[in-house]
Amino acid sequence: MYRIGIDIGGTFTDFAAVDDAGRVVIAKSASTPQDPSDGLLEGLTVLAGELGIDRATLLAQTERIVHGTTAATNALLERKGASVALLTTEGHRDVIEMREGLKDDRYNVRMAPPVPLVPRARRIGVKERMRFDGTVATALSATSLAAAVKAVAKLGVDAIAVCYLHSYRNPKHEVETGKALAKHLPAPT
Repeated sequence: MYRIGIDIGGTFTDFAAVDDAGRVVIAKSASTPQDPSDGLLEGLTVLAGELGIDRATLLAQTERIVHGTTAATNALLERKGASVALLTTEGHRDVIEMREGLKDDRYNVRMAPPVPLVPRARRIGVKERMRFDGTVATALSATSLAAAVKAVAKLGVDAIAVCYLHSYRNPKHEVETGKALAKHLPAPT
């Protein structure tokens, strides 16, 4: 049986197969950013060829595939990702610009802050608040949410992130917001 590792990079996709005896075979194929699966399948064919078998046989004899990619990291670094709006707890839309811990030298006041992933104009506060323990401090305001949905619609963004305080303890407000967004905004094409 084989275990296969795959890393899809911006230029090349790398493959490594390890068999039960610990023998390692590697292969490489060109990455295909328009459809990463094309490069992945081509690379599996190359890897199978290095093992002297075809791709179907390789996959039939594979117990595990571990996959990673630098595509998301590259998109962040190159700022080539989707245009995003952020809905967050009212009064907290600037938290991502507060310069806490995101600098190489966080106590160097002369160091320029990182450019936020979502510009301030696309960060919208919604009246709601969960406490640290997951209890509701402020109920999700239907009026505030409706205004936020309307504002997001005018922005014409590709994606919407919802990040309310303490939602990891109680996601109720985020779930309700997701439903409102799905109901009132057109699905992406």
